[in-house]
Amino acid sequence: MRSLIPLAVRLVLLAPLALAGCDSSPAVPDAASGDAAAPDAAAATDAPAVTCTVAPVAISHDAELPGAARKHLVELAGHPLAVCNDGTPASYTLRPGVGQGRKRWVIFLKGGGQCSTSEDCASRFTHSPGLMSSAGVVDGASDELSGILSASPDINPDFYDANTVEIAYCSSDWHTGDRAGDAAAPTSELAHWQFRGRAIVRAVLEELDGSGLAAANEVLLAGGSAGAVGASSLADDVRAALPATTRLVSLADAAYVISYPAYDPATRTESTARPTPPEQLAVEATAAWGGRGDASCYDVAPIGEHVACRAEAYLFPRAMVAVPTMIRQSQLDVSQLGRLIDDADHSAEADAFRERFAAELRAQLAQVVLPHAVFSRHDDAHTAMTSNDLWTSTKIGDASLRGAVGGWYRAPCTPLRIIE
Repeated sequence: MRSLIPLAVRLVLLAPLALAGCDSSPAVPDAASGDAAAPDAAAATDAPAVTCTVAPVAISHDAELPGAARKHLVELAGHPLAVCNDGTPASYTLRPGVGQGRKRWVIFLKGGGQCSTSEDCASRFTHSPGLMSSAGVVDGASDELSGILSASPDINPDFYDANTVEIAYCSSDWHTGDRAGDAAAPTSELAHWQFRGRAIVRAVLEELDGSGLAAANEVLLAGGSAGAVGASSLADDVRAALPATTRLVSLADAAYVISYPAYDPATRTESTARPTPPEQLAVEATAAWGGRGDASCYDVAPIGEHVACRAEAYLFPRAMVAVPTMIRQSQLDVSQLGRLIDDADHSAEADAFRERFAAELRAQLAQVVLPHAVFSRHDDAHTAMTSNDLWTSTKIGDASLRGAVGGWYRAPCTPLRIIE
């Protein structure tokens, strides 16, 4: 391919709030971005590993800057199943790459929660119709992208000139559903809504073939929140759909949801009620949306565990996703904890509950099999990759998020654990 820039990275497991005591080894600067990646040393672990054959790459740029990003409605004549919850066509934003970025693609699945019951879907359509419909999307309209999707070399020095795609989220199913709706049913019933996330992603990829995706050298499949669930669940399917010569890696932002019990205000500790809120949501989602999560999970997991095949915390410790993936997850994720405890409760007992949750999340992230990478900060941010501020400023010790992603992208088979 191109000349190689090796990047050595280190397995880092830092106790929360102990940054001052972290290793003082010099950081390896990212060659393109100038950001610090992880300290330079080899990682060692006895954990099982996914076979990784993705070759390292260099990233270089020309002086040309990309043009505008534009919205596109999927052509339903060729893709009749690629519809939003209300039956309107799915949509995506595309900014063509320039210069040496023309053969590199960043494909990002947007997030935005979900609905899996009649009441939730009816409420979602009333209060957030853009998450269930493309009725307000104007084909050809310009769009602004940020963070890892930004066209600014200052904000996004590694990927600013790549072909950049953001797949809109209007299926409410973590981009994984496959169930027809009945337009004749009232909107107050779950049966009214289409759940076609998988068909949407497939249709967008097929349309992008005509824009150069079929000849791509490199693809980064990424997603945030619900989109990250989609990226992890679909990564191996996307791998199968791309030419064998295309280099594919994946990036999952804020979807490592663990099955932790809710906080019980009466006892001021973990509830004994089961199923836990994440388990209950997984059961509802599977029943409501159809479709599936990761393909290999469905092949090897017991049928009773298929409900977990959309869960990163189930997939990645079991080596079920073959595509090398970097997981970014806050340990006090406001969205994840918001399902378990009242945000307004900051009593000593409630905060102790949050710290126990963070400790369990860290322990589970440490079990992610290699070469899948982890970047986890002891903060409460939800997504970070598409925020200009968080993308450029997030750090753990000397390791910046932007630099860690760039370094990992160049050499994704090199073990990387940055856990605060």
